[in-house]
Amino acid sequence: DRVVDHVLVFNGDGTTKDFPGNYSQYREWKLEQDELAKMNRAESDNTKKLAYKSENQNNRKRRLSFKEKQEFDNLEKEINELENEKRQIENALSSGTLASEDIVIKSIRLNQINNDLDAKSDRWLGLSEIADNG
Repeated sequence: DRVVDHVLVFNGDGTTKDFPGNYSQYREWKLEQDELAKMNRAESDNTKKLAYKSENQNNRKRRLSFKEKQEFDNLEKEINELENEKRQIENALSSGTLASEDIVIKSIRLNQINNDLDAKSDRWLGLSEIADNG
């Protein structure tokens, strides 16, 4: 240790390392590196386990429950009914024969129908994705 200011380390795989310091310092450094490598492997293993678990949960094919299946079927009917009502209101509004009070009432109802259609269509799309995957 008193004579050395750097150590040339021969690794078993044909590589060498020039370590600046004496042999005692190299041994301390090597022990620290081994501990860090062990901790990194443990963290990596835990990360892989968590990723595998998460991937398995995501890959499980989810199927529609009975209530969701009923809701899915009802949504199709409700969407068709709302679209028919929307068409009737639009035809009445474009006819030009409505009184101003009727125009206001039908315009309000048309806005409600559009909002309902958006919400029901979004839900139907969500359920259809689950149905397609299951």
